[in-house]
Amino acid sequence: MQETPRAAVVGAGPAGLAAALKLVQGGLSVLLIDREDRLGGTPVAFGCKATDRCASCFACLNLQQVRDARDAGAIEVITGGEVTGLTGAPKDRKLELGDRQESVAGVIVATGYQPAEIEQARPDYGLGQVAGVTTALELERRFRSGALADSPPRSLAFVQCAGSRDSSIGRDYCSRVCCTYALRLARAIQHRMPEVKLTVFYQDLTPAGPGFDELVAECQGVMNLTRGLPAKIYQEPGGSRPVVCRANVLSGDLAEVAFDEVALSVGIWAREDSRLEEIFGLERDEHGFYTASSQNRVLPAGSCRGPMSIGESFEDGRVAAAELLRRIDDRPRGKVAILGSDERLSALAEREGFEPVTASAIHGVAGAYLAETKDGEVPVEGGILAGLRADAEEAPLPPNVRSIYSKSGFDKAQNARRVAILLDFWAPYSRVAHQKALELAEARVGEKQRTWILCRHAFTGEPGLEALMTRVREAGTAIVHVTETPAIDAGVVTYMDPGLGQRQELRVDLIVGAPALGPTDEQRLDLEAHHLSGKSRHGVVHPRPLTLEDLEVPDNPHLGLSRSPRQGIHVSGWLRDPASSREAARRAEEAALADLATALSPGRAEVDPEYCAICLTCLRACPHSAPVMVYEEDLDKHVSYIQPEACVSCGLCVSLCPADAISHSDVSDASIEENLGELNVR
Repeated sequence: MQETPRAAVVGAGPAGLAAALKLVQGGLSVLLIDREDRLGGTPVAFGCKATDRCASCFACLNLQQVRDARDAGAIEVITGGEVTGLTGAPKDRKLELGDRQESVAGVIVATGYQPAEIEQARPDYGLGQVAGVTTALELERRFRSGALADSPPRSLAFVQCAGSRDSSIGRDYCSRVCCTYALRLARAIQHRMPEVKLTVFYQDLTPAGPGFDELVAECQGVMNLTRGLPAKIYQEPGGSRPVVCRANVLSGDLAEVAFDEVALSVGIWAREDSRLEEIFGLERDEHGFYTASSQNRVLPAGSCRGPMSIGESFEDGRVAAAELLRRIDDRPRGKVAILGSDERLSALAEREGFEPVTASAIHGVAGAYLAETKDGEVPVEGGILAGLRADAEEAPLPPNVRSIYSKSGFDKAQNARRVAILLDFWAPYSRVAHQKALELAEARVGEKQRTWILCRHAFTGEPGLEALMTRVREAGTAIVHVTETPAIDAGVVTYMDPGLGQRQELRVDLIVGAPALGPTDEQRLDLEAHHLSGKSRHGVVHPRPLTLEDLEVPDNPHLGLSRSPRQGIHVSGWLRDPASSREAARRAEEAALADLATALSPGRAEVDPEYCAICLTCLRACPHSAPVMVYEEDLDKHVSYIQPEACVSCGLCVSLCPADAISHSDVSDASIEENLGELNVR
């Protein structure tokens, strides 16, 4: 009997846990190693930030992964462990753990990040010196334990970009996740302790995912969002409170405000470990984050590769695991349906071992999909709805405003003398629009050209964008932050400057803006979900239609970066997230392909035909179309049948069946209730 190959995962944070579980799903056993005495990494200290609804913070899913890894029989967990060497040929590697040696087919390095060392980098912020100054993570620990509620501060300030976006300390990049993290935490504190007066000091509010506009709007109604970072924080003379000293960047006036507490949103720095780098041949970028390894079957994953949210780290770990599985066994992975024209996605699918199939529709359920192509129906592993902006339907812009997504508009703006670029006023906050605006500004190299970018918040939350914004500013581009939609009249843009407190006029030759995007008629695909003949002994069932509108992705962290409510169907690009950047779209596409790279185990929910009341509750409730109606000859009636290839064992149908006709052979009532609680099922 052939021994199951083993892989090693170094680091048991979100990315390492996700990678280990994915490798097990792909048929490997896993050695999961962490130098700490627990699993989960830094995010294990994070708590739920829900208010009256889920905040999509992913904290609960990190804890779920810890439980799953502990329960997985194919994962051996080693805490407090240190890797001391890696020897041997690529196909016969020996991982050394002190005196112990383990044969491994590959290694995933998911060692996470290092919190910014604020005491040394920004001593003027008073951390460790001024009473009442703490970090946002320490504040959350107290909030989660209840200690904050026992002795709540009357006033609390968050200070963003502590250790990020600061060239003076050599960290001129955005840590990406700090703004969303701080706003969610502040909103959760306000929800549970409304008497606390909250202030958030920021330079730009940078989104890390969808739903950012709604989060900012919600926070604006209950706290003070103040543009401008403190110059220093010092002890109140004769008192015990920290004082935030902030300069008005336009007037130069100083404002000093005392708070009961100040929480620093500490940035993400690369973890330094020269010994580990040498063992695994790891390569770094200019900021110190891992980019790759010189060794074929060693892959970095998660926030050791750069700032990532918890959810993004999950997916990055799964992507790395799928890639390692491909390098270990490079057999073809089957066909995947690409719904929509996207040559880049097709090329990515080919690189990952899939055969991409351009399809107009897809039928069936997970494990038994058929794609409709020009050559007929083709069996596929699943489908990805690709959302290219070139194919998007653009909402109308005001007269005299050209779309930044239009090639002709972009080209014309490159040559015009005076150009105003207006962002985030007629569409949801669009990260790719900000990226294109900075690229347009950099492309305008004429000596007499002038460029203005007007926006609510400048976006630098992807690799390279902070440096790009610095270059265009130094070249003369004016980036103006405004809070109200500018008025447009022919070639005149009128806006309220919040700093000066008065209206300004710009006379320009061309105005470029970012319109809202929506699907074209061709993208309103008729996806008809029905059971396939021959897959069940019970026969053919009635079809259940599934359209693009049905696949509108809810704000549900369980769906990750690409999944839709239908198992095996993924949505990428702006179709899923109208604010998506190019990098975010790429991450979602890689996540979709990684998800389809390994087959799910068949679900175990079963219906007792004698008790089935044919009420259709399970058919209406299941997001994966696993239950179908079939005719049971022995009972002479139609009953529900749950297709195992589509069932994901969530237990939803078990909980909702009014006749108690559905059971689950592998899942206890307690675990079903826990799962439903995490899904916010009511």
